[in-house]
Amino acid sequence: MIDNCLNDLCENLWEGLNGKITLVEELSSNQVLVKLICDDWKNANAQRSYNIICKDVAASKLVPMPCDEIAVNSEHVLLWQYNAQHYDLFYSSKPENGYEILGMLWEAHERALGDFAECYSSINAINFISHFKSGYGLLARGPKSLIESYQSAVVGKINLNVIESYNPEGGYSILFFDNSYIIAKSFETI
Repeated sequence: MIDNCLNDLCENLWEGLNGKITLVEELSSNQVLVKLICDDWKNANAQRSYNIICKDVAASKLVPMPCDEIAVNSEHVLLWQYNAQHYDLFYSSKPENGYEILGMLWEAHERALGDFAECYSSINAINFISHFKSGYGLLARGPKSLIESYQSAVVGKINLNVIESYNPEGGYSILFFDNSYIIAKSFETI
C-alpha cells in the first residue's frame, strides 16, 4: 500500500533535486522510519522533508545516502520469497554429468534473477555431486517462477518431480531508493 504523498515523491524526485536519506531507524521489530530530504520541485528556494513509515518490514538494504530516484513495486524478483507460492524440485534419476546439471541450474538461476541472483540460495548445492550418485533427492527449493526456470533448464537431462511446499502470507511491496530497498506491507508518509 502506498499513500498519495509517497506516490507524488516517486513521480517527481529526480537527480537534480539533491535527494538524501538522512535517517533509517528501526521503530519496532517490524517498523522502520526513513527520513528523506530533497529540493522542492515546485520552488527552487525551498526544501521538502519526508518521514516514511514502513510497516510489517520483511527485509531492508537501506542506509543513509544520497537518493535520486524512488519507486514502489508490487512485482519484483526480490518479492518472490514473500509473495509467491513455493515448491520443492526433486530428481529421480542419475544424470550423466552432475557438473553439467549444476552449471545449467546456475545459468537458469542467473537468467531468472538477473542482478539479484545472489539474493536467493534455492539450489541444493551442498554435496551436490555426491547426492546425484544416489539417483534421487532434493534439487532445489523456491518460488514457482524460479523452480519453473530450473525445470526448463534441465528438461530431458534428469527426471524431475515438483511438489508444493508452502504459500507465504504475501501482500509485500518493495520501495527502492536508487539501488537500495526496503520490503514491507505498507508505506505511509507522515
